[in-house]
Amino acid sequence: MSHGIQYVYDLDSKDESNNRMRGLPWSSGLPGRGSKDADEEVDYGTLDLLLKARVMAEGDSASTSEDVDGRLGPSQVKIDHNSSSGDLLWDPTRLKIESRSNFSSARANACVYKGKWMYEVTLGNCGIQQIGWATIDCPFTFEEGVGDAPDSYAYDGKRVRKWNVSCHSYGQTWATGDVIGCCIDLERGEISFLRNGESLGVAFTDVRRAREGLAYFPAFSLSQGEKAELNFGGRSFLYPVPGFRPLQGPATEQAAQADYLLGCLRRLMQLSPIAHDHSSLLPINFAYQAFDASDVVLSCGLVAKHLWPLLRMDYVVSTVFVPFLLSMLSPLEDLSNVPYFANMFFPVLEEFETVEVVGKLFDSLASLYKTSPFTSTVGCTPPGYRYLKLALDLMRIPGVFAAWKAWPSFYSQFELFLTQKQPNPNDLATLLPEVWWPGADCKFSSEDAMKMQSKNIKKALETIEGVQFEMCMELLIYMPESERTIFEDFVLWLLQKNKGANRNVPPPNLSDPTVLNSVFFVLLRLLHCHLRTESNSADAMGRFPASIFVSDLSKELDLPRLGGTLAHVEREHPLECIQQLHVEIGPGTAHSESGSATHSLRKHPLDLQVKPVRQASFLSPQQLTWLFDVSLLLYHLSVADAFKAANTQNQAKLHFLSQLEDTERRMQRLDMKSGEMLAHLKEARKRFRKEVIESTRACCWSRIYLFRQQKQCAMYCLSNYACRLLLSLSEGKCSGSSDEGEKLFSYVPEYYVDSMVDAFHALRRAEPAFAGAKVLARHGLADAISFLVKHFADKRILNPDVRDGLLQSISVLLQYKEYHASFEENQEAREHMIPSLLVAFQERFWIPISNILVHLCRGRGFATKCSKGRDFQSKVFQKILHDTCKDDAELFSSFLNRLFNTLNWTITEFGVSLKEIKEGARRRQLAEHHQQQRKCTIMFELSVNLLRILEFFSLVLPEVFVQGPGLNLTRLCELVRFVLVHTAAGPEGRSFEERVSHISNFYSQEKLTRGTVLAPVAGILINLYRAELEAQAEGSDHNSVLVCLSASDPVVESMDVLENMQWSKALSAEPQSLVNIRFLSELARALREQEKDHTGCTTVEGGMDTDEDVCTICYSAMADTAFLPCGHRSCHQCISRHLLNNKRCFFCNMDVESLDMS
Repeated sequence: MSHGIQYVYDLDSKDESNNRMRGLPWSSGLPGRGSKDADEEVDYGTLDLLLKARVMAEGDSASTSEDVDGRLGPSQVKIDHNSSSGDLLWDPTRLKIESRSNFSSARANACVYKGKWMYEVTLGNCGIQQIGWATIDCPFTFEEGVGDAPDSYAYDGKRVRKWNVSCHSYGQTWATGDVIGCCIDLERGEISFLRNGESLGVAFTDVRRAREGLAYFPAFSLSQGEKAELNFGGRSFLYPVPGFRPLQGPATEQAAQADYLLGCLRRLMQLSPIAHDHSSLLPINFAYQAFDASDVVLSCGLVAKHLWPLLRMDYVVSTVFVPFLLSMLSPLEDLSNVPYFANMFFPVLEEFETVEVVGKLFDSLASLYKTSPFTSTVGCTPPGYRYLKLALDLMRIPGVFAAWKAWPSFYSQFELFLTQKQPNPNDLATLLPEVWWPGADCKFSSEDAMKMQSKNIKKALETIEGVQFEMCMELLIYMPESERTIFEDFVLWLLQKNKGANRNVPPPNLSDPTVLNSVFFVLLRLLHCHLRTESNSADAMGRFPASIFVSDLSKELDLPRLGGTLAHVEREHPLECIQQLHVEIGPGTAHSESGSATHSLRKHPLDLQVKPVRQASFLSPQQLTWLFDVSLLLYHLSVADAFKAANTQNQAKLHFLSQLEDTERRMQRLDMKSGEMLAHLKEARKRFRKEVIESTRACCWSRIYLFRQQKQCAMYCLSNYACRLLLSLSEGKCSGSSDEGEKLFSYVPEYYVDSMVDAFHALRRAEPAFAGAKVLARHGLADAISFLVKHFADKRILNPDVRDGLLQSISVLLQYKEYHASFEENQEAREHMIPSLLVAFQERFWIPISNILVHLCRGRGFATKCSKGRDFQSKVFQKILHDTCKDDAELFSSFLNRLFNTLNWTITEFGVSLKEIKEGARRRQLAEHHQQQRKCTIMFELSVNLLRILEFFSLVLPEVFVQGPGLNLTRLCELVRFVLVHTAAGPEGRSFEERVSHISNFYSQEKLTRGTVLAPVAGILINLYRAELEAQAEGSDHNSVLVCLSASDPVVESMDVLENMQWSKALSAEPQSLVNIRFLSELARALREQEKDHTGCTTVEGGMDTDEDVCTICYSAMADTAFLPCGHRSCHQCISRHLLNNKRCFFCNMDVESLDMS
């Protein structure tokens, strides 16, 4: 740049040729000097000196001589690392911190002792943090921090408390991205806090002050994983409070200088020929239209020489530069002035200067966007939109984007633009002042008003997400020299950063979950048109490269596979040619109206017509499959948790709504004279109404943020494609041999299965759902059911948690009539599910399997409750269950043995839990007491479920007990006696209600009723006795139920209890169950008669202790069987029962080879 050109001009000349000379000082606001000849050259050296003098004058005019008395410490305020405790991670500026221990604390390196001061904290997440002020004497330990000692004051928005030795309710719940202002007024002795500029009121008064050596430091304590960014004045405060000063003096002089120089550039833009075609946006000074472009460049160079050192300061960028650029934005996409300014200013800077200025600019924009509260949707444009829009305009300028890409913090800054600030209850109250729900009083709420508010929020979110998508597309179309796009590199960086995000103790420096959510939905939008059901079997997504399972990303993240770790899979199932293998993915199946399985329809009812994304058409098949793989991983790491949280919110809403309706019904039935009770109910109604309003608002936000129709449709396509891919892999449909296809299934990452299953359940629970349950069941569930029933017992899946998840899914789906019908129509389910369930009933999986079997056996039990909307009966699976157990006696015998053992354990644990609750109700800690109550309730429910399963088999296969091996009936009757002793007869049985009363949880008390557990017991006795009577009538050999039951005295007493139960009132019994009660009475009468017949009879027990031929295990039978080779003897029944679970002698623990029954 040359500065040796003479510059003379005549400000008063009316010659148009002199306009060029007059333009330069006009643009700089400098005084003019006369000129005799307009053709003389410009003296840029003189202009530079004049410009420098003017810049200095602007700074002097903005300087303040404000007294800074009342503050001690260095001018640049940051964290004092010498005063920190715990394990804190901070950046080089020591303004961003993250705790890596249970409790970490730190102070700033400056303090105040008089005056009014403040600083701001931007929350990186919304967990437990204590932010405020503390003296140097405040102890920082692993258990104590800010607010835990005298002269130490803190605010905690997670627990909504203020802390000063003790804690008290204060403030609002805070959210990630909130800006917390911390103010101390040492003139009045008060400390107060602000949340996003809204005052939370005075938190503390009578703060000690005016004492020698007493000064207050900004101080902060964070729990593990919590992050915060501190601003002591190095940047302009987002929410300054009049009268309160920052601890770090603001760079007001430099800001004024930068403001003046940017004004010069604005005027130069009006002189530039490039702006003439955009006169509608720039106020062009037409007197200087002859201004030459080279003069603009030279003049810009002079201005930039003085401006760029100022733009290195964060305060100047946030206070002056960002507002300057925002003023150039236009509502019209193609008419923004930002590109013209950038193309004029940045080229005159050196490359390193451009990189630093651009990096500082985007850092400020990202911070401003992240902290913009989503509390206003006026015109459907949220406050943060303008920062996103400015960032997008800058990204579209090649030189600016290249400079930003060269900035070391490029990825960290870009991810901040993908955050979505989640509103807290106070923010939602601002967004949704009108709340309506079905049944709400129209006097207080309006459905139309809430719909309009929701519509505005939806448009605002779509606006934000639209800009975020365009920013990602700028990364996608930017092609560097490497093989991957910038977007792919960013996603890789993001995944590596969040490795281990779903661990119990996550690693530090994780991204905000909304960043992962945003990237996930961006990928869905890109993939949607390729994943659509009617097209993906024919295009590039129809062949899935197996190399994705052993990619560099997959190896680096080292995520578990279905066959174990990758190293284990490669060792046990080596595939040298995996890079060349492709999985052939065929079309899915859907149920026709007749119930048969058909191929997917050409026009699928769940595929919305979506506008193709232009950038997606340039993606190669390898890129598409990589993006699909990443989508499932992102869902596994973060998105699944968001959907689960939304479901929890919806369940809370339904719970509180039920409580509110119940309270209102009780108020209507209550006598108006019951003043105290009425007041209590009014207070309860007020509390429940508040909870309903807050949960309705939260559900509305989740519905808009997560469950928009386009997102649901894309998620359906993703989960459906993943399901068909997994089915193809499990069936070995690949380009190699069948053996290679079989091995390939073990290489599949576990998150493929987890994400596929969880995404389907998220769609099933969606409110409102984009498709009804019947449509989803017919067109989305067929392949999912096939995979579930074929693989919950698949030995190739080594992780039992994955198989347990598949079983849990089956259990949940079978509760609903529409999905239950889909299982009955599915051929794989009819052929494989029942045998696999019986085989898999063992220690790990018995709970979900028992739930499934109870659902299948529904409608056949004695005195069963009928659940509203779920009173359907699975005749198809009941017949399959009957036939399977009847045809495969060995399988059923093994299952029955495990069922007996498990039921014996659950009943025992239930009895022990009840006893512990009664004995320790006074001395036990509250948390331990509640845990014991929960265990007791669970054991009771599991016992009832197992009894119902036994009741079903005693009904459909009574011959197994009555006419089969005597051991089956003996063990069943033992269990029946065991249950009766605990719940109906004997000391424990008679005090059942009294022991249950010690459970403080009313909901648990309602579940733990005597009738609930005795109903299946009564059903078992009725079924066995009827079968015995039928066998007697037919004259066939049979085992005697009466003989097996009469071995215990409390049985007769228990039968009296069963007879006297009010079955019709207690459990809404069905008429058929009431008819069966007469068999119960007959059995009770027969047992009483048998007891009379045995009264006074001499037993043989007296001589058993000395008889060598008596079984020493049961003392009720002869020792007629011996273990070989050891020769130890016992009765055949005891030995048979023992060998069901153990193949060793129970005397000497020697392996049993055979039995001698001679």
